[in-house]
Formats: sequence, C-alpha cells, structure tokens
Amino acid sequence: MSINTYSKMIVETWGTVAKNNKALSVDLWFASSEDTLRKFGWPNVPGFEDESKSDKTKSKEKNKDGSTEIDNTSEDSKTSKKTPGKDNLKEMMRELVEQTMVFEEPAELSKEQKSFRTVTKALHFLYEYHLDHYNFFLKITDKTFVHLPRLLELLSKTTRKPRLIGRPDIDDETNVKFCWNGPGYILSKDLLAIVGPHLPFCLEDKSITEDIALERCLYNNAPTFIGCEDFTNGTGHEFLYLQPDDDVNWANVVHPERQFSDGHLGGWTFANSVIVSGVTSIETLKDLHKADDVT
Repeated sequence: MSINTYSKMIVETWGTVAKNNKALSVDLWFASSEDTLRKFGWPNVPGFEDESKSDKTKSKEKNKDGSTEIDNTSEDSKTSKKTPGKDNLKEMMRELVEQTMVFEEPAELSKEQKSFRTVTKALHFLYEYHLDHYNFFLKITDKTFVHLPRLLELLSKTTRKPRLIGRPDIDDETNVKFCWNGPGYILSKDLLAIVGPHLPFCLEDKSITEDIALERCLYNNAPTFIGCEDFTNGTGHEFLYLQPDDDVNWANVVHPERQFSDGHLGGWTFANSVIVSGVTSIETLKDLHKADDVT
C-alpha cells in the first residue's frame, strides 16, 4: 500500500527536514484513513475513516430525519471518554468533523470526483480548524518531493493576498488559469479563508479533473481569484512534473545541476525545482533527498 511505501518514504526523506527543524514551521497532513500520527508522527485529516473498521462496541442508529439518537455504549465507556487520552481525543475530533463537514454527494462519484472530494474535504477541515495556524497550504500527492528550504524562501517573498500558486494552464471554458494537479499547488491562507465555506458544495461534472474543478470552485466563489500564478520571484520551473515513463530525465536525478531542455518545459534542472512530482520509485525519492543534501 502507498501509505507504507511512498508516504513512509516522504516522512523519512524531506519530511525529516520538517521534523528536525521546527523553525521551518512546516507540518505534514495525510488525507488517509490510517492513523498516520501513530505510524509516522504526522497527523491524518479526520473524515476518511473506514466505517467497517469503526469501534464495534459503539453502534448508532439514525432517525428518518437523519439525526442520531441511539448510543449503545456502556456507562463505563461513556465516563472514560472524559479522560483526555489519544484515542478519546481522536474520537471526539471525528465526531466533531462529522457534525461540521456536510458534503452533499450524488449516488455515485466518478474517479475524478472522488479525487476532488478528497481535496475539498481535507481543505475544509484545515479551513475549519487550522486556518490561523498556517499562511500557505500545499497540496501534493505522496509521489512528490519538496525542497522545503527553497519553497519557504519563495513563500517568504510572496505578498499576502488570495493566491493559487502552481504550474498554470488555461481552462478553455472559463478562460481562467488552473494549476496542474500533477505537481500540486499552493493556496494562500487568504484564499482558503474565502473559499472555505463553499468547499462542501463544489462538485463539477464527472469528467472534470480535480485541478480544473478546484479552479472553477474558486472562480465561482472567490471574487478576488485571478487564476493560477507562478511564483512572482521564481523561474517558472519550480513545479516540475515528469511523466513516470520519462526514463531519460529521471535517470539524471543524481545530477541535480545538469541542464535539461525537452522542448516543452524549456531549460530546467532538478536543483532549481522546488516541487518534483511523478516520482517513479522510492529509490528516486531517496536520490532526490541525497541530492538536496548536497546542493
């Protein structure tokens, strides 16, 4: 499973930079049903739990109006919930999230809609409970490497306003730029503050990809949204995405300063790329981490 391979390797490579240097003020959050806090020391976003694995000692039945009224937990277990243990706090958070995260769902979600729902649920949780804890929110997959110090240096020079930062492309329908979801994207705190309340109600057509769906959600609900932007003080190649079958370029990850030009991205190097996505193997994540230590 990915949580035990790529996610684990992220924690052991660039995740260690965040863990060992608290001055960076970077946290990792996993949109996963697994208890990543216990497994990796980094928390998972509540709301993705597998209901089939829920505590069998507790059962709930719902009235026709959807309210919950029957709780078969024992008096002893109810009393124990007052104890501020890790498990009890996690259960309390799960119930709180269930009460506040109301996402209307169609009977069946497409693959694209499921991907977008994962993003909106995670962002909505961060909006509800951690908006004041962070200035920027980076969304990436677990097959991505991040040069944290360089990323934070660029963000420190980024002016505070509603921003979506990433690798831009044009949405032909809205004529607004969206950010490629392959290499990920960054929402500023100011932008998440505006769109946060609307996230549960954003769901596009089944065929719309996650990145375009997010752009349209922002376009429809954030009046100040101007589309996806590059880093204003960057080179335009900070968000690097290579196809997994691009063996020629991936083979050169151990030569971070080597200049490449493939006709599409223009000139770029691994050393100058802040986000490197489409990683083909955990060995590549290790190589990027080693190269990052050198550069």
